[in-house]
Amino acid sequence: RISYSSGEVVFLKAYGAAQELPVRMDCRAILMDPTYVSLFSQKSFKIINRSEHTVSYSFKQFASGAEEQNAKHRFGGGTESMSDPALTGEIEFDYSFKNNSFALSPAEGEVWPNAETEITVTFTPSTSTEMSCVAFCDIVGKEHRLPLQLQGTGIGPRIVLSYNVIDIGEVFINSVSEYDVDLVNQGDISAAYELAPSYSVFGSKFNFEPCSGTLSVGHRERVRIAFSSDVLGEFEESFEWALLGTPRPLILTLRGKVIGPTFHIDQQMLDFKRVSVAFLCSRCFHVFNTSDIPFRFHLRVPGDGALLKREFELVPSTGTIVPHGKQKVQVDFIPLNTRVYSLSIVLDIEGVGEQMASIAMKAESVVPDV
Repeated sequence: RISYSSGEVVFLKAYGAAQELPVRMDCRAILMDPTYVSLFSQKSFKIINRSEHTVSYSFKQFASGAEEQNAKHRFGGGTESMSDPALTGEIEFDYSFKNNSFALSPAEGEVWPNAETEITVTFTPSTSTEMSCVAFCDIVGKEHRLPLQLQGTGIGPRIVLSYNVIDIGEVFINSVSEYDVDLVNQGDISAAYELAPSYSVFGSKFNFEPCSGTLSVGHRERVRIAFSSDVLGEFEESFEWALLGTPRPLILTLRGKVIGPTFHIDQQMLDFKRVSVAFLCSRCFHVFNTSDIPFRFHLRVPGDGALLKREFELVPSTGTIVPHGKQKVQVDFIPLNTRVYSLSIVLDIEGVGEQMASIAMKAESVVPDV
């Protein structure tokens, strides 16, 4: 409707139609070849322009402008954050396509009339798993952005252990045991590895050397394992090596049992028979160390008196027995009163436990007839 100053009114009928330009991508999905981590592979596709116009394109993260606005509000670009007086200018957002594993080149440009342009997809996997994403091609002259599905599989390093389980059997407390295991690179790329620390009771008693490094293709690395424990008991510990480029670790399990030193006493009972009060009577026994480690012992007689009232003296009452050595112990008995004795000598091993063994003693003290 058009109104003139003369009062005349004219009605015009307007008509228009919008039409998409014949521009397309020659594929909507690209499956990349399996690719080793830290390497890359490439494929290409085309954007084809069959119109009489030059069109520009760019690859975006979102399917539409509305989704971009929603993302802008979610991540701090809404009117609420803009009301902060500390902000002097509007935050700028980059909606162009970005991905850690996939890249498009050129990511934006122009396509001439009745021509086509080639886009290269570069796949650089960061881990050995299946990865996929969608890039949206925003083309001038198209109502909707064209989705491009990208998919690929990363191939990680292939390192294997010469053993997955080591049963170390029985080991003596405080002894040092050493073992070897090989890391072998059977893949086609170098691999970095690192052992995760263990903080469990027995796991902390293991030492690995080396615990990290890089293994070249076809090479092997010998890892030396040292174990020394001051704690008794059975254990089963799993250790994990993290491999760069794969979420699956290498796992080595070690199991065994920490035992105390083994020994033998050549007497089970000391019989002093009848002993006169205030007279000395002695007996002897031997303690044999049958293990590969030394141990320190302490001997005592529970129930015996103290100091001047003590009736039994052990010589020596403490000491160290070397591996496969022996110690002679003399027991001196001087009774102070008339009575019947039924006591025991107990043996404690330092750092292992108390009353590890005992020797029975019996005697009768009498006053002689004069």
